[in-house]
Amino acid sequence: MSDVPRNSYLTLTPKGYFFRMRVPRRLQAKLGKRELKKAIAGTNRQLAERQAILYAAQAFELFHALEGFPVSQHRQDMVVTVGNATYQLDKEKTAEELDMLIHRGIIRPGAVDQFPVEKPLKFGLPEAPVETRIDGNMPLSTAIKVYIRDLKGRDARFDEEKEKQLLSKLTLLQEIIGDLPIGAVDYYKAEKFRDTYLKLPRYRTTKERVNMTVAELVAENDPVKVSSETVNQRMETISSLFKWLKKRNSSLQDNPFEDMQVKAAEGETTAGNKMKKRLPFTAVELQRLFSDAIWSKHDFDYVWEYWLPLVLLYSGVRVTEFCQLEKKDFRLVEDVWVMSINDIKTKDEPEDVWPKRVKTENSLRDIPIHSHLIDVGFKNFVEEAPSGRLFPDIVPIVGKLAKTPCRRFNEFILPRTGIKSKQVKTLYSMRHTTLNELKQKNVTAEQRAQLAGHAPDQNNMSEAVYGDEFNIKIMQQLVHQLDFTTPMANVKPWPPSKEALAAMAKKARRRNRQAESKRCNKAKAS
Repeated sequence: MSDVPRNSYLTLTPKGYFFRMRVPRRLQAKLGKRELKKAIAGTNRQLAERQAILYAAQAFELFHALEGFPVSQHRQDMVVTVGNATYQLDKEKTAEELDMLIHRGIIRPGAVDQFPVEKPLKFGLPEAPVETRIDGNMPLSTAIKVYIRDLKGRDARFDEEKEKQLLSKLTLLQEIIGDLPIGAVDYYKAEKFRDTYLKLPRYRTTKERVNMTVAELVAENDPVKVSSETVNQRMETISSLFKWLKKRNSSLQDNPFEDMQVKAAEGETTAGNKMKKRLPFTAVELQRLFSDAIWSKHDFDYVWEYWLPLVLLYSGVRVTEFCQLEKKDFRLVEDVWVMSINDIKTKDEPEDVWPKRVKTENSLRDIPIHSHLIDVGFKNFVEEAPSGRLFPDIVPIVGKLAKTPCRRFNEFILPRTGIKSKQVKTLYSMRHTTLNELKQKNVTAEQRAQLAGHAPDQNNMSEAVYGDEFNIKIMQQLVHQLDFTTPMANVKPWPPSKEALAAMAKKARRRNRQAESKRCNKAKAS
């Protein structure tokens, strides 16, 4: 049980935290359940994490017992008999439970003085509380812990993945300038961090480099350095940390990481000019694309190859948002069939499936389904699909679901249609095409922002502060201003013929054999 991941089984709902764990398939019939679920009182994250870990330990022992493994010795030791009652205690919180039983009068004080009380098992228990008083002598490592703990307490959406990413960014500062007292971090230390960071290679997490120190990476002198945009993002993240520290102790010097941004090198690609380079598809290009055998003959390797461009074009969703879609994300809202873009963690997927997430809070939205999508069979496809993700064969690569479809579309499908142009026409151009089409039809910026999941214009106070979102009926009218029926004239409606499905299944079996062969060869080589 030492490898139980921290916070793996916690779900936050409006009613508080819940513990949820999927029962292994081999035990579902025996246990009569697919999932173990138990409410955890309150919304205190730290307490909920502790309780979830205890429940996880109990669940694993239950699974072991169902498979015939003996109950561990410490569980046998944790039984207290008082009169005719027997109490099974958790070793991890024995002292707490004994105090509770004594307080309720179930056990008299001193009745179990010989009961073995041991230290908690260490398999992902929350770290001990750290000092929260901010002063100039606090080590940088402690300040980072206090800062992250504060963020977790204030933001219910600050999950384990966000914590991991933020910690990685902040600990690099500690590695470069040392674990100094925060009062000793001045402009020159900030300058040292920035200049050192600019010398690092762009790709630092490859197999060969993942365990290298900063000094070793700099010594490599890789010509492909980290981008100025990445450096500026990192400086902004660290600046937020010191801004937070300054608010809590005014005696600290001014934020040394403020105004430390660097300018992009001449010809350097940034997110801004990269977005500008992505052009929307023309009507001729769309017609050429949708005349491909994927749509005209149902000759595809994966079901998502057929649906991905269609759904993107008629909704403007991001690729990752499409990949995360579940059957339960489609529902009726005010008699309008919509798909819900959300980050509600699913219970229908195995534990190792990458959790749902959205880019920003504005990305949480309902998008009406276009009638043309319904005409080509999308509604029937969703209704006939099993529960869970609609496209479970899209698997994450280094934690990103969008990588597989983007790579296949950009490197295989687009080139064979003859409209591939590096950094100009990609799968993301579908979203650009949608929003450009609405812009050309004089759809307001607020409506386009809501459909795309963008924040309102912060320069326009009436948009950013006042008024509710557009209702679903208005958004339905907006979506139906999109008209791609002519470019999609050759799209063959769903479902495919039996022959097409058989051909796809044959390709899947071939891929599985090839994957198995690679695994065997790799095992032999190792």
